[in-house]
Amino acid sequence: MKRSIAATIVIVAVAALAWTARALLPDPPAAPQRRAGDATAAPAAPDRPLLPRPAPMVRIAADEPHADAAATDKVADQAAVAPAPTSAQVRDRLDDAFRSDPIDAAWSQTAMRTLQAKLGPLLPPHSAVRSVDCRGSLCRIETSHAGVTEYRDFVQRTFLGQAELWNAGFFTNVVADPVPGQPVITVAYLAREGQSLPSPEALFGAR
Repeated sequence: MKRSIAATIVIVAVAALAWTARALLPDPPAAPQRRAGDATAAPAAPDRPLLPRPAPMVRIAADEPHADAAATDKVADQAAVAPAPTSAQVRDRLDDAFRSDPIDAAWSQTAMRTLQAKLGPLLPPHSAVRSVDCRGSLCRIETSHAGVTEYRDFVQRTFLGQAELWNAGFFTNVVADPVPGQPVITVAYLAREGQSLPSPEALFGAR
């Protein structure tokens, strides 16, 4: 008799615990109703509450440098205001490049004779050739003119006209500011046939 009473108490206790646990758990989601014509059966409802999916992991590169906004703006401002080189600065850099150009004796002699022969007929009145010098990849021509008008005429005839003096890149500029009543001294730099003059990057570096 005692065993029966004890067994009854245990069964009641277990039933009470089971009812309490079921009351604490959330109700499972209701299974969707199957409509007429559906080919697949509705999935069975889970017998336990669904846990939320973990959030995706985001990888942060700790070794990636962060740009300093002030430094970036300063570099951008310097690049924006960097002035273009003047014609006088280009002339001076080309003169440095010419003087450091290794001499090619065979080519330089032939080039100087060719230029001297072609320059004479292209000179305007009251203009003269002061010097012609060639090295390995560059030639330098110095001329004098009665005035700025004659110098412009010389440039038009020699470098921009139909009578081609040289089949290569060239640059010409006055040596000094013109003085009224004084000859205008100019200089021209010519690249070797079929070549170009040194680029601005080669003359001035990255700006």
